[in-house]
Amino acid sequence: MFLNTFVISETFVSTELKKISDGGTIEADKKGKHRPHKIPDSVKDNILEHIKLFPLVPSHYTRRNSKRMHLEEGLNISVMHRMYVEYAKLKKWDAVAIVREYRKVTTLA
Repeated sequence: MFLNTFVISETFVSTELKKISDGGTIEADKKGKHRPHKIPDSVKDNILEHIKLFPLVPSHYTRRNSKRMHLEEGLNISVMHRMYVEYAKLKKWDAVAIVREYRKVTTLA
């Protein structure tokens, strides 16, 4: 009956009771307290070095004076990442980006 008055569940109450310290205060909420997913600059530089190895072709669209360049047909992020991993082994780089990181850097490049 008491819980219904405040529209809370027993789980909420038991969780808050577990957070009470010896001094009688409730510890701070830990939501949103994670380390940032920052890609190291050395890894970014390695990815950009690898991307520059691919030949660029002019846009096939008919827009007038388009200076936009594209990668060759058949290349996608997955294929490029596999090639990047092999290239990193040859170069003996310590840190190698995962696909998510590779995709993020290539879309920003």
